[in-house]
Amino acid sequence: MSHGHPTDAPLEVYDDPEPAQTWVASAVFVLGTVITIAAVAAAYFNIDREDVERRVVDPAFTELVDLKASQTELLTTYGTTTVEVDGKPVKKIRIPVAKAMELMVADSAKVKTVSIEGATPRTVIPATRIIPVNPNSSH
Repeated sequence: MSHGHPTDAPLEVYDDPEPAQTWVASAVFVLGTVITIAAVAAAYFNIDREDVERRVVDPAFTELVDLKASQTELLTTYGTTTVEVDGKPVKKIRIPVAKAMELMVADSAKVKTVSIEGATPRTVIPATRIIPVNPNSSH
């Protein structure tokens, strides 16, 4: 009695996939996707961080190192500078800080107190300045 109806054709039998295989395949796919996303994000942020350091951090740091080196050189070397005072050029001599401290210590060892009868007591530092001494002070 087959009259070409689809119900008359024999049915094909399909096997259902195993649940364990489906779970394993799904877990591997999800894990692979998460690892790929994490790797791409890490690569992006690493490149971005390096770019920021190269463009922003390194030049400023280099400028600070150069500034410190130039300042250290000024503090540790001899040199001359010409500045204008009252419209006239005045030559200034720069000496290292360590040498200036040595000279100040040597100069302070030469300090003498001079007493002249009838005069106000003063402390004289040769070739530099006169500083009044207060006779009431404890120094």
